[in-house]
Amino acid sequence: IKDKGCTACHDPHSSENSFFLTASERQICFKCHQKTEAELKERNVHVPFSKFECNKCHDSHGSNNKGMLKTAITELCYTCHKKEEKQFLKTYVHTPINKKQCVSCHKPHASSYTNLLDTEPTQLCMKCHSSMFLSVKEAIHPPFKEKTCGTCHDAHASEYTGVTIKPMLELCYGCHKNM
Repeated sequence: IKDKGCTACHDPHSSENSFFLTASERQICFKCHQKTEAELKERNVHVPFSKFECNKCHDSHGSNNKGMLKTAITELCYTCHKKEEKQFLKTYVHTPINKKQCVSCHKPHASSYTNLLDTEPTQLCMKCHSSMFLSVKEAIHPPFKEKTCGTCHDAHASEYTGVTIKPMLELCYGCHKNM
């Protein structure tokens, strides 16, 4: 688009496609974005992307936002995910959520992992919290050792300190009943 302008996507004389596009609306973006097209083969695909609705997030005619996004990435996800945004209005909010950085953990188009996570769930928290795992002592709490952080913590927001899924005592006694 930068070099060809309108003719990168439109034929000014004639076309069998709507809007004088040089390819079908379904394929036009992939003329330049072949790597992105390959993401359609991933196990989990974002619904608008699976329906070739690139214009839900991108403005093909220009944008001041990176990736020709319709709005800043920090606002974009919540244009559709309003229910999730309301769920995150809690006392304790995980930093990426607070900064509206959904792409810190989630891929925008597709992923091999559920919920469009950008890495294996047991490795996800280590991206930012690796120092915790490096400072491990002899006795290790099993969920921590197994990197199943979601056993105790909510990845987005919580009403409890430490972004835990329950109040601390209730959480601990849920597994450690005999203490």
